[in-house]
Amino acid sequence: MYEILMGATSVIAGAIASIVGFGIGSILTPLLSLRIGTRLAVAVISIPHLFATFVRFVATATAIGLVVDAVRMPVYFVTAGDEVLRMPGVIISSTVGGDRHSEPDSQLRRELP
Repeated sequence: MYEILMGATSVIAGAIASIVGFGIGSILTPLLSLRIGTRLAVAVISIPHLFATFVRFVATATAIGLVVDAVRMPVYFVTAGDEVLRMPGVIISSTVGGDRHSEPDSQLRRELP
């Protein structure tokens, strides 16, 4: 029963953390410490905290990459647009290959709680 309470609270803490940037450790540690003590609760919650931080890092890095691409692509098209557009085969094969490469990452994100 306690695991169900922790799981439900984890979902809420994760939702809060995704918006404000903190919440997993702040919410879960006190709840778990009621059962196992503060020292052990801090150690246990450090694991899901690390995992959630990694997921947020990946999401942030992806967003930054999109912004960088969105800023630099117009420059490329102004300076070499005609040449770029004469290479549709390279563009298509590179895009499909790059998409296939990122597919496992997308699958992983879909499976994350």
